[in-house]
Amino acid sequence: MEFVVSLANGVDPNKYQLASFQSKAGKRKAVLIEATWTGQKANPVFLPCNISKFGDSNKFTPSQTLSPGEYVFSASDSNDTFGFGIDAVEENDKK
Repeated sequence: MEFVVSLANGVDPNKYQLASFQSKAGKRKAVLIEATWTGQKANPVFLPCNISKFGDSNKFTPSQTLSPGEYVFSASDSNDTFGFGIDAVEENDKK
């Protein structure tokens, strides 16, 4: 999966991160740490991406296959996000 994005002049593509969200009851949230009886467990919210030039744009390629779920691209210095979801493939859709 690849994402080709045209950013405004001067915007650093390396400031963008890909994060996974948990979706429950119609709301999305990024869970950074979960408490357990034995301590805390970090969740891999931020997923690594390779960034390369694609003409006048930038191409973001996740380093791993994205499983069904909710995701967002966001710059580290901004509250703006660009969200998308990946649906699970049902057995009837595979035919």
